[in-house]
Amino acid sequence: MKYLYIIRHAKAEKYVSGQEDHDRNLISAGVERANKLSMWLKNVEPNLEKIFVSSSKRTVQTSEVIQKYMNDISIEIKHELYSATKEDLINFLLFIEEDTDRIGLVGHEPSLKQLAIYLTGAYSKGLENVLNKHFSTSSVIVLVLNIKRWDQISERIGVVSHYYDSLSL
Repeated sequence: MKYLYIIRHAKAEKYVSGQEDHDRNLISAGVERANKLSMWLKNVEPNLEKIFVSSSKRTVQTSEVIQKYMNDISIEIKHELYSATKEDLINFLLFIEEDTDRIGLVGHEPSLKQLAIYLTGAYSKGLENVLNKHFSTSSVIVLVLNIKRWDQISERIGVVSHYYDSLSL
């Protein structure tokens, strides 16, 4: 089994014309939500081993907050995850090291939710409608993937086992 934690970055500054989207920072409400998200993640079993992060400031900052609560987790910043499509994310996952079983992707919409929809074939009881909802900032979809190696990723192989929405608290 492999576990994929699909994590949307925390709330960031609004986009301003002329500003680089890549350079947007978390706002104070985003940091607060990232802290709550991190406390939730710390209690989900099995715990994350590694997080792959888009190179944008807001995703890196979100990951740093997570790492503060889960200090044994490693973070790898990947430029190719910024502006990645669903297909790019799938391609990225195909090349994850076989001995890593529990990973997180911290990135952006709409590709994260599209990836979750593509991979989901079933739901844990009570989570049947989570992919019909808006995937807000600081939210997480945890998928259990019925594979032994990441290069076996394919459509509908996952079960939504956990869901966290920072706006529902």
